[in-house]
Amino acid sequence: MANLRGGNFNKQAKDAFCRLAQFRQGRHGGTDHFTHSDGLAKKREMYLRDFKNFAEKNNLTGKLNIWMGDMDLMLQFFQERTDSLSLKTKKDYISGWNTMTKALRQANIAIDEGIDRAIDIMLYKIHQSRKELKNKNEYLDPINRAIDRKITFPLIELLADIEKINQACAAIAQLQLTFGFRTGEAFEIVKNPTKYIKKGKITGVRGQGGQYYSPKTISPYLLEKIQILYHKKIPLPSQNTYSKILKKVTGDSKIVPTDLRYTFIANRLEEKLAQNADYEQAVREVKEEACFYTKGKIWIQETQSFWCLLLFFYHI
Repeated sequence: MANLRGGNFNKQAKDAFCRLAQFRQGRHGGTDHFTHSDGLAKKREMYLRDFKNFAEKNNLTGKLNIWMGDMDLMLQFFQERTDSLSLKTKKDYISGWNTMTKALRQANIAIDEGIDRAIDIMLYKIHQSRKELKNKNEYLDPINRAIDRKITFPLIELLADIEKINQACAAIAQLQLTFGFRTGEAFEIVKNPTKYIKKGKITGVRGQGGQYYSPKTISPYLLEKIQILYHKKIPLPSQNTYSKILKKVTGDSKIVPTDLRYTFIANRLEEKLAQNADYEQAVREVKEEACFYTKGKIWIQETQSFWCLLLFFYHI
């Protein structure tokens, strides 16, 4: 097994990246951990740059791959680098390092098993944290899901790319990103604008549990797009088609239309907190703005046994 080439960390990081790159070669079963896609290449470039910066900041000397095998050092690096990340993003980051380490070893780079222990420790801590949050019902809270599933690439470009494929889908996506409507609600507004849009405001939109959204001021640009669709009687796509278009323009097979609503929620919360708002108050305001249906769910949960008995006697 060899060390990374180069007299400084920058050259060593580049050497590691080059050793992993196999863009024009096919995979060799489940044991191939090399870099075969641009997306993975960007992530690994980030991992190596992060560790190079960490090594330089801590005045380390020698070879990066040798330091990668130091369990205590890698724990310090992982904890510092992922401290501000969500649990999901933190897990993705550590898992990415895990596969990159395997790839470097396949490329004949010597890395001690200390990094494996550090990765195991980090993944265990993440698992425990997720269990604790779930037990407190915090991990399942819509606000936490929103933060976890927030879309991070430029939203203006996203809408432009959707519009190139389907104008109706672009209008629906903009309603979700601008106001936080659920997918079905956004479809209903575009389908019946004369019912819901009056004097430059979106009103009368009913959310879950019979609650209504507060009036929303719509921009003239978005209003014009919706009116054109309505007056030209352009048919709306199915929600399944809408979902497929989102996956196509983002290149993310896991994205769903609800993620646009979650992005609105996460962004609104960030805006309020940036203005030094109280966190609990900001959460309450965002939930009200996005028309969360919570009271009914709690009430149903508390009276579940009653309804079970009622259904039982009804069927008899």
